[in-house]
Amino acid sequence: MATHATTWEDDDCNRLVQLSVDYQIVDSRIEIEDVTPTEIRFVDADGQVQRQIRVWTEKGRNLLSRQHAQRVGAEALREQLESELAVAAR
Repeated sequence: MATHATTWEDDDCNRLVQLSVDYQIVDSRIEIEDVTPTEIRFVDADGQVQRQIRVWTEKGRNLLSRQHAQRVGAEALREQLESELAVAAR
């Protein structure tokens, strides 16, 4: 299993959520095993980071994971991961 760090731009809440994604490649397809939010950066209207906090508690991680699943979904995350990994492989 491999791990990749990516960022979810949650425009609805003016924040950037850093995610740690555990995945594996099966039959040339990425299968996501686990998504763990690790950090939140709150941004202002100009996109400047105003505050940054780590996500330490299981409850906080679960809340952010559910929000990410509802707003973005696993398929969009898989596509984003495939794109980021393709760029990294060049």
